[in-house]
Amino acid sequence: MDNIFKMIEDLDSNSTVGDFKSILKLYKEDSDASLLKKDEEVKELTKKMQELIEASIKRSAEASIIIQPNELHNKFFHAAMHDEMDDVLKFNGKMIKNDEGWTEKNWDINKKSALGTVLRGDTTTGSYLVPVAYEAEVFRLAKDASVMMGKVRSIDMATRDIYWPAENAFPSLTWVTGETTAKTETSPTFAQIHLECETCAAWLTVTDELLEDSLVNLGDFFKMQFVEAWGQEFDKQVLNSNASPFTGVLHNSSVNVVNMGAGKVNFEDVEFDDLIDMETAISTAKGERALAGASYILHRKTFNSLKKKKDDNGMPIYMKPSEGVPATLNSYPYIISDQMPSTSVEDTGFIALGNPKYWIHGNRIGMQFRTYNNTIRNVDYDQIFYKFRIRQGFVAGIAEAFAVLKTADSS
Repeated sequence: MDNIFKMIEDLDSNSTVGDFKSILKLYKEDSDASLLKKDEEVKELTKKMQELIEASIKRSAEASIIIQPNELHNKFFHAAMHDEMDDVLKFNGKMIKNDEGWTEKNWDINKKSALGTVLRGDTTTGSYLVPVAYEAEVFRLAKDASVMMGKVRSIDMATRDIYWPAENAFPSLTWVTGETTAKTETSPTFAQIHLECETCAAWLTVTDELLEDSLVNLGDFFKMQFVEAWGQEFDKQVLNSNASPFTGVLHNSSVNVVNMGAGKVNFEDVEFDDLIDMETAISTAKGERALAGASYILHRKTFNSLKKKKDDNGMPIYMKPSEGVPATLNSYPYIISDQMPSTSVEDTGFIALGNPKYWIHGNRIGMQFRTYNNTIRNVDYDQIFYKFRIRQGFVAGIAEAFAVLKTADSS
């Protein structure tokens, strides 16, 4: 090949078209031989890749193949089959050297960079790009991990804080007993609901070697774990969070509290009469309309305790042996949640009743999953960082429309 470039450099004004064609013919013959050799190398590489992939699939049913061998072979082959004449014209008669690259893009089968670069948002921090269809799947998984997501009222937050006026007290009406009797002035009062968002985040570190040697897509795996963890955290903040950072139904000071009878300090002591008392508490505090759309919310262990309750004849009160599990509990739907308490503690709320739509969830920033692979830690220690981040808020819309059943105080 070097002698061909020397012949090109020796061309002058006395050279003929025939001289140029002769040089081009020699070049094409040499290039064809070189391409044929590289094509054989690619075929050999493809064969080895196919054997490796087949062995990997046998070892793991979860093998994740980013690019198929035939696809890889085609990419290399088409990259090699460039038009030499176009190159001659483009470089003003100076052909590019074969060892510099196969095209002006400098593709080289022996270079890892020839396979492409990692998708990233910018040159500093790599964003994990999620297609629309896949993003929908991510949110579906979060909803599957949560029983309250989709049941509470969710709104988008354009700012960090949102304030609403809320009903506090109705105006009072009086009857006028005579034409000259003075009318009584009344003043309805209002409360204020404050929804504030907070940031929830987590991150983890893996090495380049772990990602290279893994047969599964660890990026997707970590994403799914973060998403499912958020689904559980969502339920915790709605139901059982105690100012960490939000206050859930069980710990809200404005909900209606129904205390079990003296000595009933265990969750297993719950009776159906206690559930009826919860309904009465809501109806008394906010009126019968507040019970519309209400559901009982409890842990599976507590629910099973109710299913075990028997009448004086030893027959199950709730579920008859010949029947399936009813869809309601005391005529109200029920929600089973892992975030409700399952271990008996005295003076503790463990069953809730209310319409989930009266609890508000604010979405300031949705789920973010980012990859940081251009840091000094990656240079020094081959470390890659994955970060999950979300900004959300929770607040009671109408706390008085909820009732909580608590165990008795042993004192």
